[in-house]
Amino acid sequence: MKPMFRQTNYSAFSLLELLVSIGIVGCLAALASVGIQSASRNARLAEDISVARRIAQAYLTATADNNGILLKRYATEEAPDVPLPDGSSVLRKSGQRIVIQRYPWHLAPYLDWNVEKTFLTWANRKEFQKNQGAVASLPRLAESQYYYAISVGPAFGQNAYGVGGFENAGSTEVATRIASVPHPSQLIAFVSARDNTMAGYSYVEPPISTQNQYFMDGSTSSREIKWSDGDYKPNAASAFGFIALNHKGHAVVAFLDGHVALLSLSELRDSRLWSRIAQEKDDPHHVFQR
Repeated sequence: MKPMFRQTNYSAFSLLELLVSIGIVGCLAALASVGIQSASRNARLAEDISVARRIAQAYLTATADNNGILLKRYATEEAPDVPLPDGSSVLRKSGQRIVIQRYPWHLAPYLDWNVEKTFLTWANRKEFQKNQGAVASLPRLAESQYYYAISVGPAFGQNAYGVGGFENAGSTEVATRIASVPHPSQLIAFVSARDNTMAGYSYVEPPISTQNQYFMDGSTSSREIKWSDGDYKPNAASAFGFIALNHKGHAVVAFLDGHVALLSLSELRDSRLWSRIAQEKDDPHHVFQR
């Protein structure tokens, strides 16, 4: 009699084969993860370089329109308002004069008003959107905070003491015109920046400077302001002039001639990159006189 069921031999994976397969899958996943991370880093760097170039070119165009005078960081009583395309103005929209002291809204007309595409990058975009969402239920406040946030937290900070200057600082060291700079291609105009608590900041400071202080009784004093000698920490950015080392220990830097480069913290400590006087003296350790 023939058996009702035929015996079938099944081929199964051995434990060793399973372990090898799992190892191969793990290696492929790791390689894919590395590839994704690398692509993400490259995309972030490309975005920052593109934004830095746009800001630098807008700055140079604004300078040309202003008879060669470099855009400065204004004092409250001297800052001109910025008219908007809708017939209003930045001051009226924001309700805060501090907003028009800072550079972003003065460059906005030279950027076709593509404000968010220029002053927000991967570094500060999500934080900005989250904060905007928190006040969206109050339209007037949301509008005011929008203009304020753009002014105070752009992805790039201006070398406001060395290029254009705080006009009330009274320093002869400030470059007010490109023609007064020995090497514009080596003088920083903008650097990727951040504050201690947020990504983005409107200005950056030189590595070593002396700040003069004036008092009502006519006396004066000075204090030295110097970058920390320690390792860079994002939550202590103020100790490093508010610069942001966003790319493997490097910052994206836009120079006064419009070109963009990546510089390390040690390279950024060179005073000749921050001051026309340091360039004239060829002194990398020059103390900037504010």
